[in-house]
Amino acid sequence: MKIAILYSGGLDSFLMYHWANIHYPDAEVSCIFYAHGQDSEQAEIESLPDFVEVRTIDWLNDKIKPIAKKSDPFAGAIYIPGRNLIFSALVASQELADEVWMGTVWDEDNQQATDKNEKFRSEASDLISYVLSPFIDNVTIKFPFVENKMTKEDTVRWALEHNINVDDITATVSCWHQENDKPCGVCKQCLKRMFVFGLNGFSEDYEINPLDSSDQRELILKYVRSTNDPTIETNMDEDNMTDMIRRYFMPKLESKIDLTPWELDLLSEL
Repeated sequence: MKIAILYSGGLDSFLMYHWANIHYPDAEVSCIFYAHGQDSEQAEIESLPDFVEVRTIDWLNDKIKPIAKKSDPFAGAIYIPGRNLIFSALVASQELADEVWMGTVWDEDNQQATDKNEKFRSEASDLISYVLSPFIDNVTIKFPFVENKMTKEDTVRWALEHNINVDDITATVSCWHQENDKPCGVCKQCLKRMFVFGLNGFSEDYEINPLDSSDQRELILKYVRSTNDPTIETNMDEDNMTDMIRRYFMPKLESKIDLTPWELDLLSEL
């Protein structure tokens, strides 16, 4: 069996590679990183392990930039429409792999994630299989972590249980705006990693500590308030973030010792 991993340089793709080696030791595994003009491209490339091949796509530039979704109160102009569809079709065509792996995790498989949910996975697999049928019998897009109902927090716990080094985990680049050896600390991905790593017992350094950012503190309050407001419809990803926020902060908030004004606000919301 041949597996092609869409390798982003981030946490999920790094752990997918180890997942493949442990669960499919006899498979031929290729890891492909597509440089396409993203903000953190250079930092991502510099962080890539030797087993990853870099290929370039002419995509983002001064005119073509990431945009915001029509309705997403938790992020700004950070989305590249259809990126996973293009990458999946491209890597399948280039590698003629039996399986194309994407780093979607359990809570990200939701209706709004139209290029990384189950509907996308199933229908894109069928279309790509049809197009490539003169060359290969079948192509299946797979979400290994979704199949095993694993969130990002779960995947990191699995990694630690399988003796994957913490330094290697934190060396991955998930930050949307990383320009040097430290993630920015002010994007949504940095905030999520802070919770995921903290709940697994370790941390990483940021250019700006997420909790020192007024935007990040407001974002945390938005997540918590969303669960208390019946007019706001949230998805699994947002609900999981809120759950991590509660578990991350509650030990300190319950002690009520040396709380900052912002933490007092959070306590009232929780």
